[in-house]
Amino acid sequence: MSRLSFAGLALIVALFSSLACTPTPTDPDAAPTLTGKTLSGDYWSLTDARGKVVLVNVWATWCEPCRNELPVLAELHRRLGGPDFEVIGVSVDASAAEDEVRDMVERFGLPYLVVLDPNKHVTIDWQVQSYPTSVLLDRRGHVLLRHVGEIRPGNAELERAIAAALEPEAQRGAGK
Repeated sequence: MSRLSFAGLALIVALFSSLACTPTPTDPDAAPTLTGKTLSGDYWSLTDARGKVVLVNVWATWCEPCRNELPVLAELHRRLGGPDFEVIGVSVDASAAEDEVRDMVERFGLPYLVVLDPNKHVTIDWQVQSYPTSVLLDRRGHVLLRHVGEIRPGNAELERAIAAALEPEAQRGAGK
């Protein structure tokens, strides 16, 4: 075997073995990964919320509809937040705006965790095209509902989806 054909064969084997080792999604309904730094400087990952129903809200301080919905999300978290449900805010503001994010969280009295994503990874990974965008996940991390735009008080679709996701498994199975 010539040196060139051996090198070509080695390259083909390397390519196929690397493709075989590339992880494939085992759960196509699962939300993409989400990680970041919180305002307290701690590292956070969406896997930390596994077992809870989670409303991920992607927002920015400069976005007026985002600011308008913050009190609605705060009230939702105060009413339902606990061991079974939580709201997670993901700020896509630039790193230089961290103080502005912190000020807004304090001004609106947001009781939920805010994760910083200055590089806007969430917009690519979660296919966010406009702000605000909210995504409701079930306890296994599956996407249940995607809401683009401002969440207004009394959003019936969101309330029903959260209530259904919070039902115990036995009750959901009995209702089918």
